[in-house]
Amino acid sequence: YIDSLGLNEIETVELAEKLGFVKEARDIVKNENAVTLHAAGEKIMQVLKLRRLHIHNLGYHLILLKKPVDGHKIAHQVNAALYGSLAATSRALNGREITRGDLETALQVSVSESALHQMTRFAAHQSLSRHRAEHALLTGTFDVGNHVLLIIPGQVSPITRRTVGLGDVLSSCSFLAGL
Repeated sequence: YIDSLGLNEIETVELAEKLGFVKEARDIVKNENAVTLHAAGEKIMQVLKLRRLHIHNLGYHLILLKKPVDGHKIAHQVNAALYGSLAATSRALNGREITRGDLETALQVSVSESALHQMTRFAAHQSLSRHRAEHALLTGTFDVGNHVLLIIPGQVSPITRRTVGLGDVLSSCSFLAGL
């Protein structure tokens, strides 16, 4: 029984296609952004009956959390995604298993601004009221029907000594930190 899944954007396209969501998969390929990734993620989450879906992308994370979800759980998931991003950045920088010292070095890499652009794009797509848009842009938290969507900035390592397994590090560290 699985109730949480972590995917990158390519895996999201593949899974959406396999589940029959061809339009959503094509939309991502044509114009990958928070709106298209969320549309596919929402359908994947519903069909697989997931409570949590984490789609990680270059520079930002989308985390869909099935309601009900409280503010503490949301904050915990944000911190977990930031930790996962830090762990993956550390691995990219050093090309080996990560250590506590490596994590401190990875803290020198700033988060990507692309998440801020994705939040703005998603808020515009949702046609939110001014008050709701301001709150969503400030927190990265969007109330979307039967789930909450988090758009969280991620780090992008300026140097990559190793890319194999970065998504696995990111997904597994985010998942474990979020327990």
